[in-house]
Amino acid sequence: MYNQKNHQKAGELLKEAGYGGKKPILLGTPEYPEMRNATVVLQAQLQAAGFNAEIESYDFPTFMERKNDYAAWDVFIASTVYQMTPPPALGLEPRVRGI
Repeated sequence: MYNQKNHQKAGELLKEAGYGGKKPILLGTPEYPEMRNATVVLQAQLQAAGFNAEIESYDFPTFMERKNDYAAWDVFIASTVYQMTPPPALGLEPRVRGI
């Protein structure tokens, strides 16, 4: 049922649901490439399905300010970088444990 990758069917379901062409606003920033790339891919997928999606891109401080205005956007993608401290990293590295 999920992840059918059928843009035509998605467009048909949009019409059936009564989508009136409202433009989804995707909030983005070029300062974090992983966030920017994911936003561009999401825009392309939404457009392929029939949404008139638009990216509003801002420098990161403005992005952080704009994300607090929930009426100004519909979607934003954030990223998290995990930085492991030495103790957890030791458990993942067999050579360090002497194996």
